[in-house]
Amino acid sequence: MTEDMPYPIGAALRRKMGWNLYHYGIASEYYHPETKKQLIYQFGGPYEGAVGENTKLKIVNAIWPTANEQSHTGVHIGLTPYDIFSENRKIEIVEVPENPVPVLKRAKRLMFRQDYNPALRNCEHYTNYALSGTWESNQSSELLGKAMQAAGMALLASVFKD
Repeated sequence: MTEDMPYPIGAALRRKMGWNLYHYGIASEYYHPETKKQLIYQFGGPYEGAVGENTKLKIVNAIWPTANEQSHTGVHIGLTPYDIFSENRKIEIVEVPENPVPVLKRAKRLMFRQDYNPALRNCEHYTNYALSGTWESNQSSELLGKAMQAAGMALLASVFKD
């Protein structure tokens, strides 16, 4: 590892987003051709460049803006430099695989996928899939569980309403 390639290749990474949520990615074996900074595989999250004219991306960026004016929030699987991925926050190494080759193969297999969904297909699902081949997200499960509890409480409240 060097200053420009600071993360172990194939490692699962995350950085805080807010609301006790994290954005996840996989450290790649590639670096940016101009800056020479290590690239991170991610599903959704910050990417270099402007939003452009895509209506869906304009809506996503109005709800989930990036910290950097020279970047935008994407909804696809792609590569982004680690400094863009970080959004000026500390990047944590979650897990380093013994063998990064299968992790990188799975990460690449889904490149350019564009069906991001916060509940069913998010950055944590993608990272866990790359690491283990299992499509799961603890964050989504917890949020959906809380939503179900709230819905159940609302239903109970309506049943016992005067």
